[in-house]
Amino acid sequence: MVKKEYTVYTLKNENEIVFIGITNDFLRRINEHADSGKEFTSFDFFRGLYTLEDAEEKEALELMSYQNTHRGEAPKYNI
Repeated sequence: MVKKEYTVYTLKNENEIVFIGITNDFLRRINEHADSGKEFTSFDFFRGLYTLEDAEEKEALELMSYQNTHRGEAPKYNI
């Protein structure tokens, strides 16, 4: 059985992170965000491909780190 590989990524509007997420198809997911009307000017991803479990853990850590520096609030589109 082939394991799926996942990417952990961020969307930014200027210098502000507006979304942190995971996907197994990065380009498809970026297009879905754009098609849904989310406003972002750039995106970035964390180097390395993750198992789903590892990606979920990395995403949670990144969200926690963001919230620790933004008065407990999540990025704009992670509500």
